[in-house]
This record gives sequence, structure tokens and C-alpha cells, in this order.
Amino acid sequence: SLISSVKKSLPFILTFLPFVLIIPWLNDHYAGAVFETKNLETKSFYDFIYPYLSSFDLSALFLKGDSTPWHSTGIHGVFLLATLPLFIFGLIKSARQNSFWIFLLICFLSTPLLFGQVGSVYRFSRLLVFVPFFSLFAALGFQAISQSKASRFLLPAFLLLFTVNFVDFVHYYWFQYPSVEQSNFLANHEDAFIQLKQLSQEKNLRPYIFVDDMIGEGEVGKFYEAAYFPNSLGRWKPGDTLPDGSIVMTRLKTQPSMTSLGNTSEFNFFFIYYNETYA
Repeated sequence: SLISSVKKSLPFILTFLPFVLIIPWLNDHYAGAVFETKNLETKSFYDFIYPYLSSFDLSALFLKGDSTPWHSTGIHGVFLLATLPLFIFGLIKSARQNSFWIFLLICFLSTPLLFGQVGSVYRFSRLLVFVPFFSLFAALGFQAISQSKASRFLLPAFLLLFTVNFVDFVHYYWFQYPSVEQSNFLANHEDAFIQLKQLSQEKNLRPYIFVDDMIGEGEVGKFYEAAYFPNSLGRWKPGDTLPDGSIVMTRLKTQPSMTSLGNTSEFNFFFIYYNETYA
């Protein structure tokens, strides 16, 4: 009966409920952390289906990984390549199992259905919900192989390939990946915000940032702004008059009628100026 089903589901509902109840608070204090900030819209069928199909791209899931460099190594995917046969065997076997496995298969295939609404492509950090499905299907595949007549050959071969694959991943991730990805972090934007804060305090100047600088408008920039300038970072663009007693950080290398304080760091990304009248 319905009441009996609800009673059996209560442990799951009660343990899951806190994660649902906290969503409004999270969305209010950290916009975009739970719900994508884009509006739900589909321009065409192709715009909708591309993100959906990309979620099942085996080359990305098992080799390339997430499109964001610091979310994956670029040569090791979300799952180890050695587990791909287990996963495929598990998917095939699940289609021949009971209704529970059919239900899991339907859930797996429908999970990224609405990703086309927000244009999330090759962002597997957002598809970690695949992990439980992958674990179950891979386990089913492992069971199928272990029960086959060729298990005495297949299992040792799989364990050997898995070990080699895992050791290769760990070695690359610990010893090579940091130096390869270091270039992505050379432009330490936090240093620029710190220096802007120090100069504005030392010289008693009101800080501004160029409105078109991506770091000033992106999520990282918003974080640094909240951390170092919670109530006082103004916005400026070329053509506007920088008020007396003000200082501005921008990517523009030259600014007429302003005095440069030089680069914010050795990486030559930001420049700081103040109004000539201040001098």
C-alpha cells in the first residue's frame, strides 16, 4: 500500500531532507552553487541534445575528463580507462536483469537530460552523480566476468591493467600534473587584489577596478572582492573621470592623465594608476 511504501521510505527521506532544506540558504549566500545562474531555455533541438550526448562521451569520461584543466589531468578521465570493459559489460547485463536494474539504467540515461537547458558541456565535475551508477554497473560487469568460464584469465588480466592504470594516474597526478598546470595559475590575481588593498590603505585612496576586467566580474573576482573589499571597491571604465583621492586597477597598460604605480605583480597582468591631481 501507499502508506506502507511511505513508511519504508522514511529513513531515506529523513536523511535526505537536510540536504534539500539547506538549498534556499545556500542559493542565497552562494549563488550558483546549487542552481545554475542561467535561465532555462532551449534555442534549438541541437543546442539541447549536444550537452546531453556529450555527457555520455566515453572518450571524455575515461580519457579527456573535465574541460576545466584543474578539474582533471586531461589524459585521465572521470573513471579509470581499465574499468571501461566492466562498465560496458555491466550496462549490457543490466538491460537483461530485473526491473530494479532497468530502473537504474533509465535513471542513468535520464540524469543529464536537462543539462541542455544550461549549456553544460564536458563539465564532468557537475556530473559526479554518475559515480553511484558507474559503481553499480561496473560491479555488475565484474560479477559477470568473475562468473564466466574465462574468469581465470580475465580477472588476472583486469587486475593487472587496473593496477598499471591506477599507478600511472597517481604518478602523473602527483609528480607531473602540478608542473604542467602551473601555467594556469601563474597569474595570481589574488596578489593583485592584495596589492591594491595595501596601496589604497597606505595612500588613503579609494580603490576602483576596470569594469571590463573579467577577473573583476567573474566568480573568482567576486570572491576576492568580498574578501578584500567587502564594501568599498568601485567600478571604473575608460572615459570616466577617476575621482580625486582614488586608485584604479586595470589591464590597460597606459592611461592618460593618470600616474602609474606599475604592475601589480611580476606577471604583468594588472596595472595600478591614481589621478594626477592627487600627486
